Amino acid sequence: MSRDDAKKPAGTEVILGDADDGWGASAEAPSVTIPNSGGGDYEVLGDLARGSMGAIKIARDRALQRLVALKMLDPTSTLPNASARFLDEARITAQLQHPSIVPVYAIGTIGDDPYFTMQLIEGRTLRDIIDSVARRQSDDMVRYGHVRLLNVLIQVCNSIAYAHSRGVIHRDLKPANIMLGEYGEVFVMDWGLAKIVKTKVDRPVVGGRPDQAAFQTRVGDVTGTPAYMAPEQALGLVDALSERSDVFALGAILYEFLTGRPPFVADSMMATLRLAQHGQIQLPSTVAPEADILPALEAIAMRCLARDPMDRYSSAAELRDELEGCVTTGHTAMQRVRGTARVLRKAAHAGQRFR
Repeated sequence: MSRDDAKKPAGTEVILGDADDGWGASAEAPSVTIPNSGGGDYEVLGDLARGSMGAIKIARDRALQRLVALKMLDPTSTLPNASARFLDEARITAQLQHPSIVPVYAIGTIGDDPYFTMQLIEGRTLRDIIDSVARRQSDDMVRYGHVRLLNVLIQVCNSIAYAHSRGVIHRDLKPANIMLGEYGEVFVMDWGLAKIVKTKVDRPVVGGRPDQAAFQTRVGDVTGTPAYMAPEQALGLVDALSERSDVFALGAILYEFLTGRPPFVADSMMATLRLAQHGQIQLPSTVAPEADILPALEAIAMRCLARDPMDRYSSAAELRDELEGCVTTGHTAMQRVRGTARVLRKAAHAGQRFR
């Protein structure tokens, strides 16, 4: 977590509480023994941020003398089974070992309240950078041009593709949950809404939700940030959530790169949610005609943002490859295939004429 986030709220909107998302009142999580350290291993130095289930603090690891982010569960949280959910976040994040996913160091309790510690990230959120560029701050305008931001998104795609390979989707991808370090580091933050959607994968992530509840049919759970939310997520179609729901959110971030605003913008959270459920998304070139948007990037964004999940890219890895093609050649893989096909047709026609 970042020191710079101390002044900002967590930002994730919980619309309909996700209260039945595998953690019904009758469901019991597997018992877990957590060491009661009493907090003596860490010296808390100050507040960093606050989320829906607890607070994140800056702390010093007394043994190793390094700064860490210490996340503590709020004992007054009204979310059902908050303790089990909190531990599930720690488990899932700890098992996702990737350079762009913040490592979890340790887990314990202070009294009866659980906590876990993570790497303390020094840097800025992508939200801060986008806002700074929009205000035309000269330093950030020079430093964070489209090519660099696209490379950031490519790194995010890599981390999300890895999580998907382990059966996990993020469910809350947005600029506020992406951190950039001073030396090229990119981190996907806040896996508190992460969901295990597959177990038949290599090295599946093990969560704490009961097996009989984790994949049951449910309608109506809506959790996330509407401005970047896929229609199936906004409609609460829990069983329809998949890797392609994260692909939609990645496309929404690209859309904001191109236009300066997310796909869904309204005067209130609920109005934005209704747009995410049923609204039509305008072409980036229509929203920002002055931006001189590369047609290939517009095509990529709109394919990510297709209403039907089957019309989107099948994976974050496929999206990454398309973005890399745009960065290196200015064309997507589909455009290159079509171009090659045209060349082959012309060659065949010339061969017939020669014969």
